[in-house]
Amino acid sequence: MELINSREDFHRVLGETISIVQQFNSETPGFPPFVEILRELELMAGWTKNGRTPTKKERESIYVGLIAVRELDTDPDPGIQDLCNRLHELNAYFEDWPEDDTAVKV
Repeated sequence: MELINSREDFHRVLGETISIVQQFNSETPGFPPFVEILRELELMAGWTKNGRTPTKKERESIYVGLIAVRELDTDPDPGIQDLCNRLHELNAYFEDWPEDDTAVKV
């Protein structure tokens, strides 16, 4: 997966990932990791809506990358592996929340 290198990329990948998790969640209703991941992704979307900058406390309260490592990384399914990559990217970008001019450029 390509790096998220702008807030526009972040919002695009976040929206796509929410849809992916909703699909997995509908296939395995109530699976705790998907429920928590979806909750946190929706928080991220709300905290960054309309150009809002999330607070440091908000940025430090997201654990989707850790949940992916603990609960999903060993699943060989390519769809789950893609989801894990997305969650790691989103978590890292959200935690750092760089300005577009200081984000990593590929």
